[in-house]
Amino acid sequence: MAHLVQPHTFNSTTTPNYLNHQPEEDLLGSMEEATRGFIKINFDGSKSSQGATGGFIIRDWEGKFIQVSAFNLGRSSILVAEATAMRNGIKEAVQAGFTHIQIEGDNKILIQVVQGHIQPP
Repeated sequence: MAHLVQPHTFNSTTTPNYLNHQPEEDLLGSMEEATRGFIKINFDGSKSSQGATGGFIIRDWEGKFIQVSAFNLGRSSILVAEATAMRNGIKEAVQAGFTHIQIEGDNKILIQVVQGHIQPP
């Protein structure tokens, strides 16, 4: 299950109250395009006995590819993998000059933390 983040304009005084929990039916089959004028970051993390990995993809509102990244995170937890993937995606988008950003991920705990509904574990 994925969680869609509502459109948000970033600036130097933005606080992290920009995630809106809205489950989609199927992440791979129904990734929605970003709202017109926004880019969209899809992020995910993975954990196995081999270690943790994370990554993100950035696309424009028409679904056109902008940037992708994947990284090894050693023995990190799944929460750290997910959070790192989200952070790195946002960081790359902001550094590239984008200010109208939507974010989508599937880690309920991370989304609730960023929304301010729960404290980080």
